Amino acid sequence: MAEALLPIDYTEEDVKSLFEHENFGSWDEVLFYLKNIANVDDEILTTEKVALMLADFGRLANQLIEFMPDPAQAYVLAKQYRERHEE
Repeated sequence: MAEALLPIDYTEEDVKSLFEHENFGSWDEVLFYLKNIANVDDEILTTEKVALMLADFGRLANQLIEFMPDPAQAYVLAKQYRERHEE
């Protein structure tokens, strides 16, 4: 029986690349970019990575977590909330 391949997760470098495209001011702006621009405009982010970012940053937006304009902090926060959600 073949094992299902897990999607390739995004890295801190991917989040830095994302944040270089726009001067985001909210999670909603990040989500808008990912939904409407990233798949066609960004060669670094794969469809799988974008889907994972949408889920993670969407969770932060839904939880009303304060926006982090620093990509390194945003990355850590997104991963922490994913881990909490998966438990």
